[in-house]
Amino acid sequence: LYVVLEKGDIDFSKLIKNISETKQISMPMITYYWTEMLNAVHEIHKRGIIHSDLKPANFLLVEGRLKLIDFGIASSLQGDDTTSVLKDVPAGTYNYMSPEAISGRKINRKSDVWSMGCILFNLLYGRTPFSHLNNRWQKLHAIADLNHKVTFPKLQQHTPPSLRLALRWCLIKEVASRPTVEELVQLSELAPRLDSSLGKEIDGMMCKYFRKVLPNLKVLSEEEEFV
Repeated sequence: LYVVLEKGDIDFSKLIKNISETKQISMPMITYYWTEMLNAVHEIHKRGIIHSDLKPANFLLVEGRLKLIDFGIASSLQGDDTTSVLKDVPAGTYNYMSPEAISGRKINRKSDVWSMGCILFNLLYGRTPFSHLNNRWQKLHAIADLNHKVTFPKLQQHTPPSLRLALRWCLIKEVASRPTVEELVQLSELAPRLDSSLGKEIDGMMCKYFRKVLPNLKVLSEEEEFV
């Protein structure tokens, strides 16, 4: 019996490192890879699978496309979904693990969404949300503590509003307020309209528009600035 698998060119973690050593990752490249990740994770979620260990090293670049690998601690959901899966022990890489996974609480598809937010944070800022905390236990506590919010430093002015929205939305600690990947795909599909409508900022009218299109979006406030 022979098992033939597709050969990857390089894992996404090494690609990010190689690019960042010589230059900043371009915004079109970040947008492209974010869309690739969304499509991959959306596909497994539609099939009732929670990956549970999403991080750059678990995406392989194959002829310019990102492929998701390493389903070693993945969970399979039966039926439609609203059932969460409880892991016996936290697994995965701390910098990308969701608050509920670290706390030993139930996880669901939205736990993968948190991990994707951490990857996007890394692409935009060159680090993960809690990488500045060197002490392991301090880091775990900060991630698990629902009152310890993620800090978002000012981004480059030309960062697309759609990516800013996705970033903040994914990294909401309360699971119920976090988006599904399907909602993130919707946001990605609407991105050209959002990103070109106002250029550098989103006004109140566009915020209201997105609340109407994506009713679960609780990240924005009328005063929120994206410049």
